[in-house]
Amino acid sequence: MMYIFGTLENPTLVKEGNTTTSYTVENLNPNTKYYWKVVAKDGKGGQTSGPAWSFTTKSSGTVSPVFEDHFEGYTNNANQYTSSYYGETISSVRNVTYTQGVSGSIGVHLNYFDSYICYPTSYLNPTEGTIIFYFKPDPNMYEIYNGINDPKGGFLMDTVGWLGAFSGSFCIWASFSGGYNNFSAGTWSGSGWSYAVTDCNYSLSPYKFYKIAFTWSANQGKIKLYLDNSLIAEASYNTQLDNQQLFFIGQNPFGDYWPYGPHAMIGTYDELQIYDVALEF
Repeated sequence: MMYIFGTLENPTLVKEGNTTTSYTVENLNPNTKYYWKVVAKDGKGGQTSGPAWSFTTKSSGTVSPVFEDHFEGYTNNANQYTSSYYGETISSVRNVTYTQGVSGSIGVHLNYFDSYICYPTSYLNPTEGTIIFYFKPDPNMYEIYNGINDPKGGFLMDTVGWLGAFSGSFCIWASFSGGYNNFSAGTWSGSGWSYAVTDCNYSLSPYKFYKIAFTWSANQGKIKLYLDNSLIAEASYNTQLDNQQLFFIGQNPFGDYWPYGPHAMIGTYDELQIYDVALEF
């Protein structure tokens, strides 16, 4: 019997000639997805491979966010930021108001297509991390985004809009068609995007907050997008995330939103959290 085990979807041989029905692996890394399978041999040259299975180890100890913004009547950022890449200085917040947030707290509402909240990417671990936030759509969201010029969608989170992108850029976007939307999250390697994209089959209620999480992990080789703790899309990890520029709730405003104009996702946001590990939900 052969035991095959590793962190890749096509794991490597770790034990051959085993005659027992178990095999112990040790010194596993925390918060890491492992794959394994068994190949049975009959002693006459024949063999049968079992299916590939996987599990994810727990994080070591308590995982705390490296950055949080609770939007309790203010934002946890500086008054203004300068982009060394785009050569512009902007205020850290544009066209937002404060309203009821998740679980009775205060949240922040992006009022218009050009609304945003800006943060430095220095909080991001380039090779592994998680961004979590809550989003509640406005009652007329589908009417609004079906009625705008193409592209019919909006940025929930963004670094570059449609401008020339720096390596390690990322975005979270929703596209609309009738009464439905999809979600996508992408990362730019300097030569191409890797997108985790869902089908356009979501119809969001304006009466609840949705928990959205985006993770990236060089170790796992994946970027992942979660909605209410359920994995909804994943794609290949293709780059380290940048930690020297800026990111936005809403859309990057540089270059006067070239070429399609502002496309921030209007709605209420709350409880932004950034972790330096790729959490599993």
